[in-house]
Amino acid sequence: MSKIPARNEIDPKYTWNAESVFASPEAWSAEAEKIVADIPSVKVFQGKLASNAASLADAMEAVERIIQRVEHLHMYAGFSYSVDTADQKAAAMADKAGRHPRTGDRSSILCPARDAGDRRANPASMAA
Repeated sequence: MSKIPARNEIDPKYTWNAESVFASPEAWSAEAEKIVADIPSVKVFQGKLASNAASLADAMEAVERIIQRVEHLHMYAGFSYSVDTADQKAAAMADKAGRHPRTGDRSSILCPARDAGDRRANPASMAA
């Protein structure tokens, strides 16, 4: 029976190009820290969502940009761990990504009912 080769034994042209997502695990960590710092920025929209359509659109776009960045983190961490489950650094990164603050928890200004504890009012809470 043939043995499955270790990732470092496989020609890189046949492996996932992690550098196409983040240049390094350090770049991933830096982006994670930037996201945490940027999440409170959506609070500028609090109390202004009903004032006009432009305010609501701007708030939704701001939240969507953060969500996309968080998903980028999750994808990189998950793939890094999946390709080598023996890689302790990748395992730690995947664990950190799993504990990363959910944008829905920090951007509840878009769904006031969420603040009141009604998780059913926000479909995004299904993932929380």
